[in-house]
Amino acid sequence: LILDAQRQATATTFMQLVLVLIATAPLAGAIGERCRFFPMLLLSLVMGGFLVPLVAHWVWSDHGWLHRIGFFDVAGASVLHVSGGMAAAVGAIVAGPRSGKYNREGSSNLIPGHNAAMASVGVMLILVGWFPYVLGAGSLHGGMSGAAMNIMLSASAGALVAVLISHARYGKPDAMLTYSGLLGGLVAICAAG
Repeated sequence: LILDAQRQATATTFMQLVLVLIATAPLAGAIGERCRFFPMLLLSLVMGGFLVPLVAHWVWSDHGWLHRIGFFDVAGASVLHVSGGMAAAVGAIVAGPRSGKYNREGSSNLIPGHNAAMASVGVMLILVGWFPYVLGAGSLHGGMSGAAMNIMLSASAGALVAVLISHARYGKPDAMLTYSGLLGGLVAICAAG
């Protein structure tokens, strides 16, 4: 019985660490090459050590003020994705645009991905990892019938829309934009979790 409790505590701790990692990833991605390493590390520590636990307490704790007024967020759409996205937006505004992104007349340049193979592997790992993430969060709140199908449909719809938009705009599908659409679909399904 004690061993089962220890395993449960270890699994819960691991899940919470993964959730913090998910929330801090947009910030690191938004300012990664435009910021020195230690300030970026400090920002990630503040976010992971203060902001995410605070928002998580508000939403997921029985004593949190948002939980008490009936706010419900199973898979972290607000706790993880909104807080991570807002921190990334603030970081990007403070850091400024990437070098070479904008021309003098205000038009923008496409900055292509540096390694399509690594991006492909990363997106596929995220897709595979999304299933235990959402299903694990759902099991904490009473099960998620049909959630695996919803995850796959949402990722597929996001990728399909991105392919269609990139084809309409650029005359051909773009893999990196397709990956962005797929990831957007995964984030979007968390709100319906």
